[in-house]
Amino acid sequence: MKIRLLVLLALFTTCLAGLGRAAAPSFDQWADDFAVRWVKQNPQFATRAQYFSGVEQDALDRQLTLGGAFGQTYGVKAAQERAALAREGLQALAGFPDAGLTPAQRTSAAIIKWTLEDAVRSAQFAQQTFIFNQFSGLHLGLVNFLTTTHPIRNVRDIENYLARLALVARNTKNLQRVARACMKLGATAEGFGCDVADEAAVTAMARAVTKRFGAVDVLINNAGKYSSAPLTSMSVAEFDQQIAANLRSVFLVTRAFLPAMIKRRSGDIFNMSSIAGLIAYPGGTGYSAAKFGLTGLSKVMRAELKDKGVRVCCVYPGATASPSWKGSGVSEGRMMPAEDVARAFLDIYRLSRRTVVEEIILRPQRGDL
Repeated sequence: MKIRLLVLLALFTTCLAGLGRAAAPSFDQWADDFAVRWVKQNPQFATRAQYFSGVEQDALDRQLTLGGAFGQTYGVKAAQERAALAREGLQALAGFPDAGLTPAQRTSAAIIKWTLEDAVRSAQFAQQTFIFNQFSGLHLGLVNFLTTTHPIRNVRDIENYLARLALVARNTKNLQRVARACMKLGATAEGFGCDVADEAAVTAMARAVTKRFGAVDVLINNAGKYSSAPLTSMSVAEFDQQIAANLRSVFLVTRAFLPAMIKRRSGDIFNMSSIAGLIAYPGGTGYSAAKFGLTGLSKVMRAELKDKGVRVCCVYPGATASPSWKGSGVSEGRMMPAEDVARAFLDIYRLSRRTVVEEIILRPQRGDL
């Protein structure tokens, strides 16, 4: 079913203001001229005259808002240019008092004002920076989700296209490849090579990220390593590696970016744990020990930061379809899609600042493997 939305200026200046041209031609002329400038600068708005439902709408949105000329209409620079034109339009609109307009023109003016004010307000999202710590598999699903699956339908969706992504990993080759793919989709992204278990490397990475993007608003600690061995056969070196990759890394990276969040009294930290951080199992000597440690660290972070404006969420996902399960023989249909976990991250982040999700457990519908 098609739902008509009067958001496209070219549409409503023709259909609404056109009804009263004789009464106030100066307003109509201005509205027509400004509509041309607005849509020329923002071609993606030309797709908003009609909306559909379900997968048909999602396919249409992805086609019209990603890549090519449309991809150039998102990002910090585009948001600032759009806000500047919107302010110019609002100033001109103030010169047409309601008393001098027909009822149809007043309706048109109100819609124009709403659209332009919306553009000015949404420009603030251009300053949002997400840092993705050690991504692959499940985390790559989150990056893809942010850059491809949320069409813009209202002001709350704007940040998905204006978000700046700092991608951090040891594998610089894959890092740059994913960063280029994100930029091709319209995101602002850059890769930063780093061993997040190394203190000096993390300090240098944090300095580089801050220099490139400024303050970090959202930190996602996703670095991890998995190996299975009984307590009696796991080497000390392997145990230390598990602790370093899954626990020490969170401590180091969080400590690097947290002071700026506390100073601004605003920020979000997501710690990627695991069901293994809640339930012990044979062979999980190093991995479960590290993830249980991450559970404790997350609780301490929450207790220390709740009065400082920084939200902390510990995420416990079960089996998720990702490269880490390659060769396991487990069907993807038995696991959660990575996109579902990614959606949970974004939905939690978009709650009001008065609400925090301290912990979230995500499992396949049929339970753990």
